Amino acid sequence: APLGGGDLLALAAVAVYAAAAWTLHNATPDFIFHWGVKGRRYALAGGIDWGYLSDPTGLANNPEYPNLLPGFYAAIAHVAGGWVERPMVLVSVLLLALVWVFARQAAAGAAGGRLAAQAAVAAVVAAAAMFGIGYDMAGGADWLVLLALVMAAGPLLRPAAATGRADDLQLGLAAALAAGGKAEGVPLAAILLAVQALRVVRAGGELPGGRDDPSPRGAVRRRPGKVGLRRRRLAAFTACAAVPPALVVLPWLAAALRLDLFSLHDKTGSLDLARLPVVVPAFFETWGTPEWHGMTWLLVLLPGLCLVRRTRPLGAVLGLQLLVIAWVYLSAPLDPRFYVLSSFPRLAFHLLPVLMLGLVAAVAPPNPPPPDLKGHEP
Repeated sequence: APLGGGDLLALAAVAVYAAAAWTLHNATPDFIFHWGVKGRRYALAGGIDWGYLSDPTGLANNPEYPNLLPGFYAAIAHVAGGWVERPMVLVSVLLLALVWVFARQAAAGAAGGRLAAQAAVAAVVAAAAMFGIGYDMAGGADWLVLLALVMAAGPLLRPAAATGRADDLQLGLAAALAAGGKAEGVPLAAILLAVQALRVVRAGGELPGGRDDPSPRGAVRRRPGKVGLRRRRLAAFTACAAVPPALVVLPWLAAALRLDLFSLHDKTGSLDLARLPVVVPAFFETWGTPEWHGMTWLLVLLPGLCLVRRTRPLGAVLGLQLLVIAWVYLSAPLDPRFYVLSSFPRLAFHLLPVLMLGLVAAVAPPNPPPPDLKGHEP
């Protein structure tokens, strides 16, 4: 589709964010003290430095985290012949530009009418750029999780019966990106696959564009039974969507378990509901974070996505991810108030732009369904 006013606003936001990132003034401290340290070590080692990660003196660098972002930095250092900070920080600008690309795709497929679609694109990208500048997000891994959710929004907002292998592969790549980006992205990847697999099983039907489609000349092909169609569709979904995150998660998980990295920086514990009187007020306190300009209150509208059929899958994904975050706050052996105040504004960065996209899709008129050519001559 040609560029519209929302695209121009989004591209302006990308440009402003790129200018801020180029100065390195809004680089996250984690770029230096976490992802950057790992990237340097990986560049020197010529790969993931498992010996460094298993060293107990490196607990502050989250040795159990996935390694996609420091791998990016190590690759850039290898190509550049040394540690050059600006190209590495500009990786987040590239990720923001990809957020714009996939926001366009999702909005065009879900928000009926050009005005609604353009409003959704502008809201998603401008919100991400605004918080990315104000909260010093350049160079961090949270962009990977945000991009993964925006990538997944297109297939999730499309009717399940209309999704095919291309949608499955896109959702699988989104899950792989989330799982490779941050610890929070691993449960998100599982949630994405589970929600979409449930939709595929319930929809049952044929593969769009596949052998079970009606002939374009009007002759309907003989189809297997409904159970056979459902199995075939689920098998295709598994092959396209589950393989990419498995290729990311399994090697990392095997190495982390072999080296016992999770016990080095243990953040797990048993669920303790007695923390609720501390966690809940701190949670609402973060909604006043100045860099969000009050937009965090949009989270109260998240249940509304589940009331509209076409946005229900996206609402389920966002809601389940929020529950995972709440479970961590109620179980991690850390001071709960400090944990919430220091992390939730950044975790909301994964959810809020995608929530805005879903809210626009929920209130906009739906796109008209494609014409049914079954049994009709062209």
